[in-house]
Amino acid sequence: MPSTPSPKKVMARTPGQQQGRTRTTGAGKLPKQFKRVALLFRHKLDVIEFYDAIISKEKMHATISYFYPSLAAYKVKVKKRQVCNWLNQRALIIDKCETGCGSHCKERKFGRSATLSPEFEEQLVLWINSLRKEGVPVTGTMIRIHTRDCYESAGLSEGKITASQTWLLSFLSL
Repeated sequence: MPSTPSPKKVMARTPGQQQGRTRTTGAGKLPKQFKRVALLFRHKLDVIEFYDAIISKEKMHATISYFYPSLAAYKVKVKKRQVCNWLNQRALIIDKCETGCGSHCKERKFGRSATLSPEFEEQLVLWINSLRKEGVPVTGTMIRIHTRDCYESAGLSEGKITASQTWLLSFLSL
């Protein structure tokens, strides 16, 4: 008499979860809750201007209740701290709005994510192709070192270039 196979204990999968090995312990990674929200510089400036226009003792409370009326009571303290930080960064926020960056949410420091000129990247591609024609395997470390050397020879500071993994992969997959 053939034995019937026992049903496997399979944990339920959330919609969109990839198929794979079933977990033996726990339910896996929790779904993202998206708690942090980046706000526009224009909105921050509106809050600052409203705060400055109020003449009462409870300026902060009035500002928060005006802009965030449905804010839960336990989140008011956090929002007050956030508005205080905006007040401390008033000069930066005003500058961003005046230069046309009011629709941006975050400020990127100058020199961050510095990109190389198209001519420099073309030279790098030619260098990689010439090495490959000679049969030399090209690695990420070789590209980093060559880029750093070329960057220094151009008179630019070495700290400006990071050569991220995605940037390297764009050259290694040529």
